[in-house]
Amino acid sequence: MMGRQMVLLDGDTLPRLESFGEDACELVHTIEASFGVRFTKNELIHAQTIRELAGYIWRKQEQPVSEKCLCAVVFYRLRRSFIGLFGIPRSRIAPETPLRELMPWKSRKKQWRGMQDHLSFALPE
Repeated sequence: MMGRQMVLLDGDTLPRLESFGEDACELVHTIEASFGVRFTKNELIHAQTIRELAGYIWRKQEQPVSEKCLCAVVFYRLRRSFIGLFGIPRSRIAPETPLRELMPWKSRKKQWRGMQDHLSFALPE
């Protein structure tokens, strides 16, 4: 019975793909380009929710393998930069500290560029 269902699903693949409109195809191409992934026909047909689509993207991404929490690694590097570049006391810098408390508005762009150069990170603008 299970094999028979698979045959029916396989036979249904082409009509389901043909039902994709131009907008849906454009969206799929944009997602693929943005995340550097390629979806199989099967994945496109079976992804009925954004969560399922996100799951496919996540599994296709090359995730870094590390025993360390990468968020913690980035936080400690950022904190060292704030201390070294701007002389901010270590006690003022915690993961929940808002950037506005560490980087005054008037000098934020300059400080942000300094952080980017110091860390060799591509930081969001």
